[in-house]
Amino acid sequence: MCSPGAAADQHKYMQRLAANAIMNMAYDCADSRGVIAEAGAIPPLVAMLKLPSRSCQAAASGALSNLCIENMPNQAAIAALGGIQLLTGLLSSKSGAVQRSAARALNNLAWDIDNRAVIAAAGGIPSLVRLLASSCADVQEHAAAALMNMARDIIYGIPVAIAAAGGIPALVSLLRRDCSAEVALLKGDRDDARFEAGGALWNLVHNSGEHLAELAAAGGVPDLAALMSDQPQ
Repeated sequence: MCSPGAAADQHKYMQRLAANAIMNMAYDCADSRGVIAEAGAIPPLVAMLKLPSRSCQAAASGALSNLCIENMPNQAAIAALGGIQLLTGLLSSKSGAVQRSAARALNNLAWDIDNRAVIAAAGGIPSLVRLLASSCADVQEHAAAALMNMARDIIYGIPVAIAAAGGIPALVSLLRRDCSAEVALLKGDRDDARFEAGGALWNLVHNSGEHLAELAAAGGVPDLAALMSDQPQ
C-alpha cells in the first residue's frame, strides 16, 4: 500500500499527464476543443492552477491555452470559473515554464475585448511588462504577444495603462536585444519576441499621438524600421 505522500505524488503525476494530453489534443484541432470541453475538462484544469506544484500549474495553463484558441465558449467558461485571475497570478511565478504557459493562455484569452478588461483589473499589465525583461525568449515572446492583443483598441483605457506601466520603453528594449548575447534562441528559430514587440508598439501608437511621441523619445522608430527589413530565418 502506498503511503499518503506517495499516493498524492502519483495523483499529481496523473493530473499532469492528463493535462499534457489535453494540451496536445487541443493544439491544432478545433473540433477537439469543443469535445474536450463538453467532457467537463475545463473546471478541473482551472482547479489545477491553484495547486502548489509548478509542473501541474504549467501543464494546466498549457491545456487551457490551447482550449481557448479561437473558441469563445471555452474562453467564457474559463473566465466564469475565475481562470483569468488565476492565470494572471501565475505570471509572478518563479518558474519560467509557468510564466510562459500563463502568458500564452492570457494572450489567447485577450482576443476577447471583455477578457482584456479582466486581465487588466487583475493586475496583468504590470506583470506582462515585467516579463518582457525575462531571460527566457519564450516568456518574452508570449508576454509581448499578450500586450499586443491587450492594446488592440482604446476601450477600457488599456493602452494608457500599458504605457503607464513602462510598456513602451520595455518593448523598445526588446526590439533592440542582441539575440546572440544573454538571451539565446533555439538554433534556426525566428526571433518571434521582437516581432511581437513590434506589433504591440504598433497597436499602442496607432491611435495615440502621445504614445507615438513616447516611442520617438525612446528612440524606437529606427528599431521598428529595422524590424521591417528583417528577413525570416
